[in-house]
Amino acid sequence: ISIASGRSVSLQGLTIENHRGRADVQVDGTARIVGCTLGPGDDVGLEAASGSVVDVERTRVTGNAVGGVTVAGGYTIGNVVVDHNGTGVDLGAAPGTFAFDTVVANGGDATHAGVQCGAAATAIASSIVLGNAPAPGAQVSASCDAATSMTTGNAGFDADGFHLGRRSPLIDGADCAAAPLGALDFDGDARPIGVRCEIGADERP
Repeated sequence: ISIASGRSVSLQGLTIENHRGRADVQVDGTARIVGCTLGPGDDVGLEAASGSVVDVERTRVTGNAVGGVTVAGGYTIGNVVVDHNGTGVDLGAAPGTFAFDTVVANGGDATHAGVQCGAAATAIASSIVLGNAPAPGAQVSASCDAATSMTTGNAGFDADGFHLGRRSPLIDGADCAAAPLGALDFDGDARPIGVRCEIGADERP
C-alpha cells in the first residue's frame, strides 16, 4: 500500500504481506494504522518518508526481511510489536512519540540496533527492546533515551515471545500517564489492569 504526499489514509484491521521488492506500507503523506499486521514480506514493514506523518497503534510488524519500521517524518508509535524483521525500528530526526512498544528478536548490524534514533535524547518510553542482534549491548543506539524501558534482562514473556507471562517483572512497572493513544494495549485491553501500567505493548489481563 502506497500513500502519496498530500493524501491522508486510515488503515484498520488489515493484514498486509508479501509485497515483493517494496514496503508493506509506504507513506509519503499522512497515515493512521490501527490493529494491523504488516508482514511477512521481503522488504520493510512500514517506511515513512521525510515530511510524512504516521500514527501507528496496536499493530504488529513481523517477518520483513529488510527491516521493521523506518520513519523519517513525524510519528506516534504506541502499543506496537516489532519482531523477527531484518532490523527493528529506525527513527529519523523528526520529533515523535515512541511509547509502550515491544521490539524483540530482530536482526541488525553495526549501525542498526533494536531501535535506532536519529536525534539526540529521543525518548523510548516504557518499552521493551530485547534480543535484537547484534547482542549484547546494542539494543538501542546511543542517541536514544531508554531510561524508562527494558533493554537488558529477562522480560518474562509467554511462549509467543511478546505477551507478558504472569511472573514478568514488567507488570505494574510503568507510569500510566505516559501511555499514548487512548490507553489501550496491543490486544485492545484497557490500561491499567493492575495498580500501574505494564512496560511494553502488552497489558497482562
